[in-house]
Amino acid sequence: MKSRLSRYCNRDWEVMKDLQEVGEQFGMIFLHNKITDTIDVVRISGYNPTHVYDWGGKDHTNLVGAHESDEFENSRSDSLMLKASRGNIEMMEAMLVLNNLKFNGTAKIGKISIISPNSKTKDAAGLEASNKELMYCWKKLNQIAAVDNDQFADKGGSVRFLTKLEQVEQEFKTVMQ
Repeated sequence: MKSRLSRYCNRDWEVMKDLQEVGEQFGMIFLHNKITDTIDVVRISGYNPTHVYDWGGKDHTNLVGAHESDEFENSRSDSLMLKASRGNIEMMEAMLVLNNLKFNGTAKIGKISIISPNSKTKDAAGLEASNKELMYCWKKLNQIAAVDNDQFADKGGSVRFLTKLEQVEQEFKTVMQ
């Protein structure tokens, strides 16, 4: 856990005090980078984040579960669907919380990660997915069970996930500061 959180242990990062109550309710820490004005979300889990669920058989182990088989989803050339692991499910829950928060202006999300301090193995201790994968899964799940007000919408929502290139640029800014 220490190695996963060490990047936030410097003067560039601060816990977002205005989101502390929400964070405590959902086991999340919202961290703001003062240099890049980005937000990272860390969710603390008591579960093994790599445990994969099957939703009606061994061929339904992705996040859209019983709605589409793994084979059907994997046949798509542009598929970025994640497995239905406990950690990936918790990342979707974190996105649901983010979607319901009010921000002044547009919030730029750097990354969402799951940390499980009770896990015995390094692989189970933490989990991350790319923002591109998270948005792909969010959109697919939103087609099945739509949220009332999608703040991640490409059409001017108040929450925007950084691309991989933007993440690298932000990291560079932080290092060069």
